[in-house]
Amino acid sequence: MIEFEVGSLALSDDIQSRFIPVTSQAHGQLCWQRFTSYAYARRYRTAPVVLPEIHQVANVAPVLFSQSESTPAQAVMVLHLDQTYSLISEDGQWRGTYVPGSLRIHPFGIGSSNDERADALCLDPQSPCLGNLGAGTRLFDPAGGVTKEFETVIDFAQTYRRFHLRTQQACGMLRKAELLIPASRLAAFDRPGCEDLYVIDREALGQITPKWQSMLFQTGALELAYAHMTSLGRLAALRHMQSDAPQPAAAAPVEDNGFLQAMSEAYGADGADIYLNQGSE
Repeated sequence: MIEFEVGSLALSDDIQSRFIPVTSQAHGQLCWQRFTSYAYARRYRTAPVVLPEIHQVANVAPVLFSQSESTPAQAVMVLHLDQTYSLISEDGQWRGTYVPGSLRIHPFGIGSSNDERADALCLDPQSPCLGNLGAGTRLFDPAGGVTKEFETVIDFAQTYRRFHLRTQQACGMLRKAELLIPASRLAAFDRPGCEDLYVIDREALGQITPKWQSMLFQTGALELAYAHMTSLGRLAALRHMQSDAPQPAAAAPVEDNGFLQAMSEAYGADGADIYLNQGSE
């Protein structure tokens, strides 16, 4: 198994480069077990988040924006900066009160929109949660059909992906409005590994025209911007988290499929579905 440095990767980059699409032909005999530790996520510096969960995430950790020349802008939760700021302890305990959907779905993942596999549910081929006809739950039955348990994962992934695309559109509006500036302008993010991270230009946001205010509001971009700015206050509160510090009440992995169905239903609730009914501009 490949060893990773703590906080060295972005989850979205790892999915795009290393995860593989799930198919009945390749994974007809595969079984999966639910993870019991967040140690697998210690390798990640950031994880994607979506609009319906943005306020829960903002109450836990900084929300920034990630973009590059080859990838669209997206909202991400900062999981790790250095040894004085990490949301996951050395023994795999989650230190926050909310876990984003992109981490809850492990060992599966959802591809990015610029990826040919974007519409496919992917899996981590190196995850110890997966094995051929061993302990755990089968993905496919002997006839190649999706099992009831795995169907829950697929339903969640489809719902999550809709909101991931909507959140990317909102981030794209912030980029189009020229409201994103390098996160390195803030001392906390002026470090190697943060080159692709961005924050809102508060001064520019205060000067946008009424037309732009309306477009940003309609697409959810304005809500995203304000949640991001609020979330930066969490940095100071979490800054001195040490690996051996006492653990607060943590959001632990759930032992059944209920969390996936509950999150899927939450993402599809009336309060969240408003983002699916808005135009792109």
